[in-house]
Amino acid sequence: MYSTKHCPLSHQMRSAVAKGGRYFMVYPDPASVNAKVDTYFDDRILAFGMVHSDIGVHWTEAVTHGKKVTLMMPSSNSSDYHLISRPNNATGGAVSLFSTWGPTWDMEVKPQVGGPGGDIISTYPMALGGYSILSGTSMSTPMVAGIIALIAEARGTLDRKIINSLLSSTAKPQLFHDGRRFYDYYAPVAQQGGGLVQAYDAAFATAILEPSAISFNDTDNFLSSVKVSIRNIGHKAITYTISYIPAITVYALNESASIAQFPNELTRIRATASIAFNQDSITLNPSDSSSFEVRASPPLGLDTKRLPYWSGWIIINSTDDTSISISYQGITGSLRNATVLRPENAWIARANGTSRAEIQANEFFVLPASGGKNNTPAVLPSIAMKPTLGTPLVSAYIVPMVSQPKNLTVEHWGFKTIGQPFGFPKKYLSPGLYNNWQWGGRLDTGEYAPAGKYKIVICALRIFGNATKQTDWDVKETLPFSIHYQ
Repeated sequence: MYSTKHCPLSHQMRSAVAKGGRYFMVYPDPASVNAKVDTYFDDRILAFGMVHSDIGVHWTEAVTHGKKVTLMMPSSNSSDYHLISRPNNATGGAVSLFSTWGPTWDMEVKPQVGGPGGDIISTYPMALGGYSILSGTSMSTPMVAGIIALIAEARGTLDRKIINSLLSSTAKPQLFHDGRRFYDYYAPVAQQGGGLVQAYDAAFATAILEPSAISFNDTDNFLSSVKVSIRNIGHKAITYTISYIPAITVYALNESASIAQFPNELTRIRATASIAFNQDSITLNPSDSSSFEVRASPPLGLDTKRLPYWSGWIIINSTDDTSISISYQGITGSLRNATVLRPENAWIARANGTSRAEIQANEFFVLPASGGKNNTPAVLPSIAMKPTLGTPLVSAYIVPMVSQPKNLTVEHWGFKTIGQPFGFPKKYLSPGLYNNWQWGGRLDTGEYAPAGKYKIVICALRIFGNATKQTDWDVKETLPFSIHYQ
């Protein structure tokens, strides 16, 4: 039997086991390049095996035509290992769907490069077969680390700027793939950086570029021009011709102003930035260096509230038949004006609740005695929040609902607060992730809040925001609640 998208193998096996099946020989879906199968585990299964889809199809056709198929299988203790592979024409070279996108929230170019990390043959515990096909950064990271070691051996340096430049400038940009097919345009720099890493080219490149990548930033912080330096580290004079190729432009936010999830929510736009240079070619003797200026004109007519992200590569072709590149990126729109915390995404919950539901107004919490350990089944209030975008700083001000002695409160942006919960403020929170912090009454000063009725004002600093400016924060006031101590 084999797995299909309409009837997974695990469902077939479950049904077969229920009808008395105890021995299984399976093969991958012939229509898929993925050799993995989703199996069903049951103590009643006595034996399980897997073969290549070509063999499985041949056996299935034989049985369909009334022939008897008998398998003679040696013991796994005495059989040899054989690796069977075939070209991956469906997704080979594409960025894996699970790979994290950049850039950083302060608009640094990330990732720098991509490394092979999908369906990689790797060593595995001997008790589990000795080898396995695995995917993830556990595959790509050691490969890129090994490439860096080879570059260091060839170059005689581990200088991070040089290594970064060599990796990024010699990587090969890849076409966009949405998980189903390739398109006739390049994937954004935010997805692939410079492209697929090229070990040999990086080790023996004849030029060093600086910087290794260019960020023109967003509209508020836009760089009108960037200087790029190029140094000839070869052994002969070389002429460099300068041009550029764009990647597909994408909206960073969906129509609800949340991060667009790849691939289903990612809107792609063929409008790209125009890149200009103050010179189109440079000739350098060995060891000489020079520079040129790069200017970008962002694409027009786009919805700036959805933060269109444009990117591409400056291409430098050389008379020694080599080509290197520099990634560039920019955003049209204001990151500072983008909402990082919506009002509905911050609330007070019950710390022992599994639903994460918001409390009712004026709920009552009995906390462990101040300074004591929570060895009782006391239910604590929990500050819950889920940022819409990344935020560099989150504060939570505890505001008494009844008057407190003046020496206990301070004025902050029009309200009186006794301080923040112990452990606040929080730094660098990622978007879309549920965060919750239990509060047992302790303040950031180490003291404990007096028993009474409170609300909490939760403030999230916007990207590129000034922490001293109230207008740069997204603010949510929670429902009131009361605390008392045992």
